[in-house]
Amino acid sequence: MARGARPSCQVPYYYDPCRSFALPQANGVCTGVSVCQKDVASNAYYNLGELGDTKFGWDETRDLFYISYRGCDGQDCRRTNVSLRCDWSRGDPMLEVFRQNGGTPLEYNMTLTSRCACPAGCAEERHPTRLSGGAVFLIVLVAGAGFYLLVGVAYRRIVVGATGWEALPNRRFWASLPGLVRDGVTFCITCRRADTTYDQI
Repeated sequence: MARGARPSCQVPYYYDPCRSFALPQANGVCTGVSVCQKDVASNAYYNLGELGDTKFGWDETRDLFYISYRGCDGQDCRRTNVSLRCDWSRGDPMLEVFRQNGGTPLEYNMTLTSRCACPAGCAEERHPTRLSGGAVFLIVLVAGAGFYLLVGVAYRRIVVGATGWEALPNRRFWASLPGLVRDGVTFCITCRRADTTYDQI
């Protein structure tokens, strides 16, 4: 999360471009937001933008990409435009707040300077994706099959003295499995049933 302030009045702003956040001290106003403002004088917080209401654009006057956020607390809506400036030497992000424009809704303009604003600047910081349930199942299935074959072949070679194909555990079952699968598929497709006849009374 980046944190900045307007130099003239030192009003703190909180900003996270990647995910929504919550400030417990904001009494629910800044919950699930991307940009939040605190008024030091009144100790009030304002929702300045949410991740779900986001637009990307290009600022031709400054030659910078920007992200536009919109946030509402009841009927009080505000918009925040954050320009992204690439700086490869900037490890910690710096958030600069330039001005607050009047009107409806109120509009805020900021600049985030960071190496993460550069192309692939934070590629090494991407969090690894978690494995899905299906992937875990396949890994366990393949590992179990490999363990089964390894232990079974070792047992039949050492204890039984089998060689060649005879060393495979349950070789007859595995040899007949393709035929059993074929018969099952054929039965399911054709749905054949034995003819039933009745004697007339």
